[in-house]
Amino acid sequence: MRAHVVAGLVALAALVGPVQDRVQADEMVTSPQTKIDGLWRMTPGTLVVALARCGENLCGKVAALGKGMARTDVLNPVPAEQTRALCGLPIMPAMRWDGYAWSGTLYDPQDGTVYSVALMPADDGTLSVYGNTGTGEEALMMRSFGRSETWTRLEVPPASCAEPNLS
Repeated sequence: MRAHVVAGLVALAALVGPVQDRVQADEMVTSPQTKIDGLWRMTPGTLVVALARCGENLCGKVAALGKGMARTDVLNPVPAEQTRALCGLPIMPAMRWDGYAWSGTLYDPQDGTVYSVALMPADDGTLSVYGNTGTGEEALMMRSFGRSETWTRLEVPPASCAEPNLS
């Protein structure tokens, strides 16, 4: 009898554990400190990135171009991709929440480089972005050897991506 009770409790824990983990992950993703869906300007006068949930992940695409920016991906190291339009270009596929930051990759069409990045919402409403050209978790652990930026949220949507004169 005791063996059946123990087996039942183990089975119940196996069912409840993943649900509880999922609830905790959803709470983290939707809390004010971690909710980063919306429009973000990379640095003044540069790209505007639209961040939105894509399944359980976070994805980003080019929403607007900075003043004087090329309209195609001319700095891409792959010649066949240099003619693709930047407007709407996915640049952050499948960022994953690790309990502290959104981690994944970012393709920066401003320099043609793919970075391993971590996005961390700051208390002041900005977004701290750390990245380097390494790969994997080790790259994100070595943030001091990479590049960091502070992105600002746009409360007012920018002009259409098709209009290059953004400030």
